[in-house]
Formats: sequence, C-alpha cells, structure tokens
Amino acid sequence: MRLILPLLILAQGCFAQICLPEAQPQPNSAYAYVRAEVKALHWIRAALAESQKIESPRVDDPERLHKLVTLYSASETVSDDYTCAASMLEKYKDSKIESIGTSVVTLLVAINTTKEINAKLLSLMEAINKATKPEDIDQVEIAKLLGNVQAMQKDVRTMAMLGVKMSTFAIVQTEGEGDSAKPVAFTITPAQRATLLAEVQELAKKQTINTYVDACADLLLGTLNRPLRTSPQ
Repeated sequence: MRLILPLLILAQGCFAQICLPEAQPQPNSAYAYVRAEVKALHWIRAALAESQKIESPRVDDPERLHKLVTLYSASETVSDDYTCAASMLEKYKDSKIESIGTSVVTLLVAINTTKEINAKLLSLMEAINKATKPEDIDQVEIAKLLGNVQAMQKDVRTMAMLGVKMSTFAIVQTEGEGDSAKPVAFTITPAQRATLLAEVQELAKKQTINTYVDACADLLLGTLNRPLRTSPQ
C-alpha cells in the first residue's frame, strides 16, 4: 500500500539555510514587524515545498530504507523550519500596536496547528509502516483523519491570511470607523516603503508549487502599492 500524506508545513530551501531571528527586534515598529513577517513567510513557503518529499514507501519498495530516512529527515527539517518561522514572529507578540499583536497571535496559532497536524500524520505513517497485513490498517480511520486534516488545512490558510491582513493595518493610517474606514496614508517613510516593496516582490515571485504564501504576498503587495502618501519621518 502506498500512501502520500498531505503534510501541511510552514521553511527551508534556497531562501535561507540558517535560522537567524533578529538580535534586536523593535516590537513597536510596524516596518520592522512586516520585514520579520516576510522572512517567516519565506520559511513557511520553503517548508511547504519540502513537504513534497514526505511519503510513506511501499513495504516491497527496494529503496524502502532510503526513503524512510528521507521521510524522517524531511520531517525533522520541517519541524525545525516551523520553529524558526515562529521565532521570527514571537518577539513581536507584546507589541503596543494592537494589529501587530493580533497578527502575531494568529500566525503562531496557524504554525502550531500545522505542527500538531504533522505529528498526527507522522504517527499514522509509522502505524502503516508497521502493518504486516491489510487487516492491520484501518482504512475508515485513515479516511476520517485525512478528511479532518484537509479541513484544518483550510483553517490554517485562512488564519495565515488573516494574520498577514492584520499586519497591513499597522503600516496604513485610516480615517473613519467600521465599514466607512478608508486608508489615507502610510505610517512608514518612503525609504521604508521602498524596502518593503522590494522584499515583498521577492516573496511574490512565482514558485513551482503554488501555496497560500503566494496569496499572502499578493495581499501585502496590494497594500504597499496603494497610492497613499508616506510618513515624512
């Protein structure tokens, strides 16, 4: 029996090889937070790509041992990468800017939920690998678990995009309240906006595998490309 499990994973690859969270974060700087958020999204995207290597080999596969090593190695890398993505954000959770704090909490929930899903799926793969006959595998339970995982994956996508959306409120000044609120200016300087645009454009470059990180990048680009005045300081 061959089973490819849809592990949902949030970094590694060509973007970065070493996890380097900020030494001196500025939790009350919207500019600094969005830069940290973009770095975390790079790690998330790379981890999603890494997840494509994770599959349960057939019992009769002559390369079974090699594939199992690859499976556990990739799983460990993915876990470490999620931890790195979280470390990029955690330093901002006590920000005095409400939208930043909300963004951090939302993204961390998405990351932690994903890690929990992956742990369950890895346990399922281990159970399948230990099976010696078809009767040892509960097909109904597997179907239930994978169905639940797909639903949770959608929730994670929604949470990630909500977290990114919340971060955009920190770099844009609005007037009015509720549905009548309108963006009127950036809270960042022209130079800061240019830097964020360059970094988000790099994030927005299309990859072989399309993920919700692409949608997050488009959301950030849409905000930064608004024809709004910037802060003089």
